[in-house]
Amino acid sequence: MTNDQVEQLRVVEEGLSAAVQQKQLYQKQVVEIEHALEELKETNEAHVIVGSVMIQKDITSLSKELEEKKKMYTLRITTLQKKEDELTLQAQEIQSSLLQED
Repeated sequence: MTNDQVEQLRVVEEGLSAAVQQKQLYQKQVVEIEHALEELKETNEAHVIVGSVMIQKDITSLSKELEEKKKMYTLRITTLQKKEDELTLQAQEIQSSLLQED
């Protein structure tokens, strides 16, 4: 039983680590988007890179696209935070069970 619990704990901790890393990546994306939105407020024209070409883009539509991406990443962060909380609780329960068996 203990080996199964140790293996289960390892799997949970790996999942927790992956969730934390993914959440941090999305948080970084949100910060970059917020910075880009602030920059757009201070300029009259914007350009985006598509493949290897830079094209001019309407600021309003670009701002709207960035807001949508920000909303999507924020939702993903919320979902990952819930998953992180669940996995943390699961890991604590397994650790507690392992300690009680000793």
